[in-house]
Amino acid sequence: MRAAWLRALTPLGWVGVAGAAILVTGALAGGLGFRWDPFDRAERRREAAVARAARAEGAERARSQEVEGGRELLRRREAQHQTRARAIELTVAAVTLAEEATDAEIPLDTPRATRLRAHDDGLCRLAVLDCTRPAARPSGGGDPPLPTADPAA
Repeated sequence: MRAAWLRALTPLGWVGVAGAAILVTGALAGGLGFRWDPFDRAERRREAAVARAARAEGAERARSQEVEGGRELLRRREAQHQTRARAIELTVAAVTLAEEATDAEIPLDTPRATRLRAHDDGLCRLAVLDCTRPAARPSGGGDPPLPTADPAA
């Protein structure tokens, strides 16, 4: 004979029993590794996680480049400051020598030209310029350009 509770179930009750059986079967199958994802939500979650990771890596790269750029800027500023200080030092020394020289009021002659050339060479070394070529045009007052330094001297 059938159990009394089986006869007492209405059609709605049978739907509930079937639903419970489906849930229990799904739980057991899920424990065994079976997955049912009809809307492919797991794949969308994975793609979103990959996109977030890529954005995070890009942001980290940008921060690294920004820090490196800041370091490079500081290094360049320090080099510029040192170059400027050295140029001022060379110029002050040249001006002092020119003012104290006995030939300061005499037109340019060889010792004075040598001093000026030495100062100019020092500035060229600081600026990493090619100072071996003669001037392209006469100097300010229309005077001919100074000859280049003799390599033997």
